[in-house]
Amino acid sequence: MTTVIDLPNEDIAVEVARFFCKLLSLTTSKDETTVFYNTLTPSIPNHLATLVETLLANHSRIFAETNPTDVESCFNVLFTLIQRLDEEQDNRIEVEDTRPKGKKKGDAKHKAPPPEPKVVEPKSKLTTAFVKAIASDSARPELRLKIITNAFNLIHQSNPIRVQVLQTIVDFASSNSLHTSLSSSFAQAKLWAQLCGASPAQTRALLRSIFDSIVSSSTHNAVNLEVITSYLALYQGETDFSSVKEAATFAVIEAIRLPDVFRFESLYQLDAVKSLEKQNRQLFELFTIFSVHRLNDLTTFDNQNSGFIAGLGLDRSSVFDKMKLLTLASLASEQSQISYDNVASGLDVPVAEVEVWVIRALNAKLITAKLNQLSKVVIISGCVRRHQEVQWKEIQGKVAQWKENMQQLLVVMQTARANKERRQ
Repeated sequence: MTTVIDLPNEDIAVEVARFFCKLLSLTTSKDETTVFYNTLTPSIPNHLATLVETLLANHSRIFAETNPTDVESCFNVLFTLIQRLDEEQDNRIEVEDTRPKGKKKGDAKHKAPPPEPKVVEPKSKLTTAFVKAIASDSARPELRLKIITNAFNLIHQSNPIRVQVLQTIVDFASSNSLHTSLSSSFAQAKLWAQLCGASPAQTRALLRSIFDSIVSSSTHNAVNLEVITSYLALYQGETDFSSVKEAATFAVIEAIRLPDVFRFESLYQLDAVKSLEKQNRQLFELFTIFSVHRLNDLTTFDNQNSGFIAGLGLDRSSVFDKMKLLTLASLASEQSQISYDNVASGLDVPVAEVEVWVIRALNAKLITAKLNQLSKVVIISGCVRRHQEVQWKEIQGKVAQWKENMQQLLVVMQTARANKERRQ
């Protein structure tokens, strides 16, 4: 829950001080709460930053047994004040930085001493302090993560501090085993980093942290694979992939493992993944089979590399089942009608199981087809192309064949015309 308040800063400060002390009174004596409130009020209205710092220094005192919704609301109001104070301070810094420096007139013989190095005051100081304070303790981690996430959502998407807050969210979620609650959001991490002007190094560090969090959480889903693919894409054009070898290996294994992932092109074309051809030849060969080849190729590989698939932590039966579906998609890309016998042969299954596999492929949206049980054929009306490069080669082949046919037809027509003219 996020809160937007349209009140003067002083009024917000009063409200947040009262709200904080109200929550504090639930676990503290009335006298102690009154004393604490009296230490806050002198900061209003001229020292609001001091009030914020005091509240942050004591923030853990209202996390004890209070209602989570009230705590969340209190910190949302506090962060609204923090954003305003940071914005005002940041604007002052920018004005000072852009103010023209006038030249002083003086005796040319007496040069003015060189100016002292200017101390650059960091921007969004209170935002940084807020996030750091909330993430400093692991008590009630779900509530703390929600408060930091609310703050992240309130920060304008172009503000550079946003990437630091996101990094804190990733680190805090990982250290408190809360990755799964944010996995869908992490898919946008690369975009968020780009919008706020994060440097390439910051973006890589952020996505590396997310990757480490994924590995530690032991969760397997397509969203996580998408995040890792985005991370590996940051290394396109590089020559040294030692720092992402683990991520590339993990991504390839996950792509093979996940039962709902059937398109591998975006991962297969990455330089970091291609580097596995030299670093982990067997794994790259297996991934190539899944990207463009068929069941018989997988069977040959498995016979030649006994135990390799199981050694990757993969279930051999599931791997072969997935390959059968991919093989059926390949068959569908070549023919508009496939006999049950050809399907059974390609998938190495009894003819009696063909309809089951076709239905599985339909459910996986790999093919669009109808079963003709009388004629024992599968009528194909659409299918997923497993690899764009292969698809383009198929199109090029068809165009070349069409061109050749047209040339032959033209020769026939020219010959017929010549014969007709001779007869006349």
